[in-house]
Amino acid sequence: MAIPSNQTPSERPRLVQIYPANTSPKHTFKNIVIAIPEFDVPSVSTWREGPDCWLSTRLPLVLSNLCVLSFEPGLSSKEDFSWRKLLSQGDSLLEGMLIHRTCRENDQGSLFFICHGLGGLILKRAMAVLFEQSFKPGHQRLISSIAGVMLLGCPSPAVDRPQDLRKLTTFLKAVTRLPSRSIDQAERDVAITASISQKFTDFCYDTPVLSVFETKLSRIGRNIFSPRELLVDQYLCETLTKRERTIGVNRTHHELAVLDPSDEYLWTELTAFIAMAVEIFKSSISRQSMAIDRKGSWKDTSPARLEVGKLHVQLPHSSFRPETLLSQAIMPARSWSSGDFGIASATIMGNKGQKPELPCYILPPQGRNPNFVGRGDVLSTVEKALLPTHQVQKTGGSQSRLRTFALCGVGGVGKSAIATELCYAHEAAFDAIFWVNAGDPATLAADFARIAVSLGLDSSEASLAQQDVARNMVLGWLANPDDWIPGSQDSGVARRQDATISLVNWLLVFDNADSLRDLREYWPPSDACGSVLVTSRDPIAKTTAYVHSSQGMYI
Repeated sequence: MAIPSNQTPSERPRLVQIYPANTSPKHTFKNIVIAIPEFDVPSVSTWREGPDCWLSTRLPLVLSNLCVLSFEPGLSSKEDFSWRKLLSQGDSLLEGMLIHRTCRENDQGSLFFICHGLGGLILKRAMAVLFEQSFKPGHQRLISSIAGVMLLGCPSPAVDRPQDLRKLTTFLKAVTRLPSRSIDQAERDVAITASISQKFTDFCYDTPVLSVFETKLSRIGRNIFSPRELLVDQYLCETLTKRERTIGVNRTHHELAVLDPSDEYLWTELTAFIAMAVEIFKSSISRQSMAIDRKGSWKDTSPARLEVGKLHVQLPHSSFRPETLLSQAIMPARSWSSGDFGIASATIMGNKGQKPELPCYILPPQGRNPNFVGRGDVLSTVEKALLPTHQVQKTGGSQSRLRTFALCGVGGVGKSAIATELCYAHEAAFDAIFWVNAGDPATLAADFARIAVSLGLDSSEASLAQQDVARNMVLGWLANPDDWIPGSQDSGVARRQDATISLVNWLLVFDNADSLRDLREYWPPSDACGSVLVTSRDPIAKTTAYVHSSQGMYI
């Protein structure tokens, strides 16, 4: 691993195998658990049940053929602290995981993470880097093995909640021995924790996550008369991922990683979560041997050698788990008994040989207002943000190609009227315009199903009965409309000579999107070449808190 030069060997971040004690390098493990302790805790050996570490005694009873690795960060209260230094440990964690995976190539089982406190932020940094570099084969294999994440009192500050960042200062006072000067200086870069938490939510949106928060107050400071507070409550612990289960336990923050024989609630929840995540993972792997070639026909592919580039599968978010998508594409929608890990039905993007009907316009049902006047400054701002003013290259560069804008304001100020005028005034600028009523989940799903029918991706209104399938067909088309063979030359889309330039420009309008969480499963990929306009009464719509709206204004 890359080690800062000022660290002694004992302070170097490293992965240490704590169970089983001795194994041959050729031994193949079916399940791997990586445990990350709280800051200032040197090892997970303190995660005890009585005299023993439960990772070595209890956990092997749940996961067979198990290898438990402990990550020992290279930071302590003895040196200057900053949030950037803490998160940099995630780079070392990722490097250690890749090295371990390379040294033990035969390990093809599931990978779980268990983190306590600030150890969760270290993991989030590692996951962010892992997914950002998912184009590397070694990173792809590591991503495909992730089965679940357990976060014990791990803060997940949100970019739109400044109070979360203030809580982290209190958190440091409670869990570290840092001097007051170091804690005060750490406030300078605390915002980076919200950024990394948002990336974790985006990248791991479909990963099963168990988030645990404490319900007993923890002491702030070393004095017995020090005040007590809840360090990580329910709001601070929530990652807002799709398959997250959040539970509270009657313990202080420091007790979250310790099992109490007299209170089995936490252990029962951990084992139930692991069982569910393993079943999801097994179902995914069992389907991973089937891939689709570029022509849409099925063929067998070794699970260990599955090439992501040959899958016609599209996530509605930036998370990148091909094995999960395959299982979802084939398995019917189902719900677990606990009701917390329902598997949303997804679909393979469909046969690229189909001919979408372009141009395709689903315009506002209220029609154009011939008396629309005023709001010229607002309309001009929206036009500048969303109109395809230049040809966008399909290759090269890392900047997002998706153009987004959010119009926010109280009801009746004219948000929908401005969006309607944009659609009618600039119809010729787009090959497809889709007006979606996002007022409630039912109409949102129904409108996406109608888009699939209007585009010709599905031949009949039967898609309304399988709305998840229709949704993913539409998202797949929005991601790469050029990959779908256009119709005849009279379809309205002129085929351009340069194949690296996008053929199709589209506009998607989410109207009355007051419940922003409902949009997450319908949001196009960030590298899609199109425009998205959101109208909402929620001012958060013009931020990246729930959806990736890069621009916006309150009117």
